[in-house]
Amino acid sequence: MAQQWAMEESGINAIAAGMAAPQAGADSATGLAIMQQQATIVTDMLNVDWDDNVTQILIDRMYHWNIQYNLRPEFQGFDFEVDVRSSTELRNKQMQVNNLEKLSIEAGQNPLMADWINTDKLTEARLAMMRLPDVGIVRTPQEYAQVQEQKAQQPQPPDPNMVKLEIENNRVQMERERLAFEREKFQFESTKQAEQLRLEELVQLEQIEARKFDAQARVTQAQLELQAKMAELAMRDEHKRAEIYADMQKSQATINADKFLEGMRQNAQAQDRLLAVEEMKLKAATGSGI
Repeated sequence: MAQQWAMEESGINAIAAGMAAPQAGADSATGLAIMQQQATIVTDMLNVDWDDNVTQILIDRMYHWNIQYNLRPEFQGFDFEVDVRSSTELRNKQMQVNNLEKLSIEAGQNPLMADWINTDKLTEARLAMMRLPDVGIVRTPQEYAQVQEQKAQQPQPPDPNMVKLEIENNRVQMERERLAFEREKFQFESTKQAEQLRLEELVQLEQIEARKFDAQARVTQAQLELQAKMAELAMRDEHKRAEIYADMQKSQATINADKFLEGMRQNAQAQDRLLAVEEMKLKAATGSGI
């Protein structure tokens, strides 16, 4: 009850006062950012109320008093409007800085967005919102123009796309040269192989001709030897030839007689086998046994 009354009287909730922690939505960056913004809404409202009703009025009165009553010469020509920038303004400024940073990153990554953004003015705004320890860190517009002129006079670095294109062209040229070399090598090897085959064919033809000549020579030699033997046989004694003829007739008669006897023997064996078969059939029919 005391905590509830404290929040109602002060207008500051428990999360903004650091007395409570959120239990949901902290599992993502977006949810955490939303809770942090909600936790500071009441504090921001109080800051704005204090700036508008206390700080702004107090500084306005001090400024007007100095213009009217201060005798120092630097206050006599003042004609300004007081703009109070407290912690709320600092937080808003930080949000603007974050937005400018995101815009700069998106413009660098998205060409369509870059066409809509004035990058020079964007850079000037980002530098103006930074709390730099020395004003000399940022160049003046004249110094910036001089640096750009010096860069324009310097030789431009090669375009990566052009470098890649040149490397690709060199690779294609080397590939063409390699293919041409391979084609010439293939043609040379084909010509060499065809020449070798032609030489081998000529050698084989010569070998075939030599074999044919050798065979013809052997045939001629055999014919001559046959004619010599026939002449030798013709010169032998006629009686010797008659004896040889008689011996041949005798041998032929012996062979014929042996063939006749062998036929008779085979015929007798066939008759014996036929009789045995008939006897076995008879015994099987009468039941006397075999």
